[in-house]
Amino acid sequence: MKNQSFLYIIIGVLLLSFGLGFSQSKLSYKELAFEKGVTVFYLGSGASTRHFDSYKFQDETFKYQRTPFIAFGVDHFLTSLDGGNAYLGIGPYFSTWAANRYYTDARGNSKESLSTNSLIGVKLTHHNTFVIWKNIDMCVSLISGARIKYYHQKSINNTDIVRNVERLNIEPAIGLTATVRYYFYKNMGIYFEAGAGYKTDLAAFGIIYKIKK
Repeated sequence: MKNQSFLYIIIGVLLLSFGLGFSQSKLSYKELAFEKGVTVFYLGSGASTRHFDSYKFQDETFKYQRTPFIAFGVDHFLTSLDGGNAYLGIGPYFSTWAANRYYTDARGNSKESLSTNSLIGVKLTHHNTFVIWKNIDMCVSLISGARIKYYHQKSINNTDIVRNVERLNIEPAIGLTATVRYYFYKNMGIYFEAGAGYKTDLAAFGIIYKIKK
């Protein structure tokens, strides 16, 4: 029930954003940071998610190490909305991080798990015209995909116990992100992204590169 409610919230916010975009798209502006046929590549990283990881705060965990996640994606501008300056884009998204957790069970056994955690998905992006400046692109995205967790090692008292059937865990992922991109030199720039959702990344900062047809 909670997951359904969260999904309705995401869809509602996205529809609201699209509605605002339609109202802005009828205005005529020149030299926007985006246009039809543009493709943006972005590479970023974030560490905030690991500070809120539930594993870190569980009583049985006595040591928890996790790397920042690395994210890579592509955003291809498909078409303008309502024939104006608000654009719709789509592209693949990938992020990954690794973690090593040391914990004890009720019997006092020492356990360890080493895993990598990856998100593979697709982003549908709405580019707004709230800020009209050729160097700034503000957008919101709906991301949908799968969270893949792979256990490289599981052990009890230093004895490996992981079996092949236990190594892989796949769950659906869905969320909403808000992004600001700033181009400081020709087609090069930086971006900041914040998001919320189920099994998605929390925040990232990185570099972008834009190409045209």
